[in-house]
Amino acid sequence: MRRAFVIAVSFPLAVGLVSCGDDDDGSAAATRTDAEYCAELRTLPEGGGPTDEFFEKFPDPTLADWAEGLPDVIDTATEQRDALAEVPPSAGLADERQAVLDAFDDVIASFGVSLDAAKAGDQDTFDAEERRNQDENVPALMEAVQPLMRECGGTGE
Repeated sequence: MRRAFVIAVSFPLAVGLVSCGDDDDGSAAATRTDAEYCAELRTLPEGGGPTDEFFEKFPDPTLADWAEGLPDVIDTATEQRDALAEVPPSAGLADERQAVLDAFDDVIASFGVSLDAAKAGDQDTFDAEERRNQDENVPALMEAVQPLMRECGGTGE
């Protein structure tokens, strides 16, 4: 079951690319250039995907392992998402940033559903949610990040 939640959310890590929210008054987005935004994204710390440490601890996880370890996965994913939200975007990349944040939210919400299923010992619901996350949410996240990676000098197609 290693396939479960193997997220390539290392998109911000592979390029040092992380996305962003607005300042309270929105002025930073209105005045910063795409190049300035991309440069700030590259200053954020690199790290692994939210499931890396989980799979180091549980190489072949059981449902009980998921119930124990998913809170840390959720915390890590949330920290990564929040770091993305803290960098004010340029006006030209604000929509692309929002698409990444929205897709990230879907992945994190799916982790929550899986955690509830794991805690309840509901293997069928857990497996269904894992498939949905892996087959729909993660690919949507990876697709959403491609425009930012292309614009900021990453490896987006």
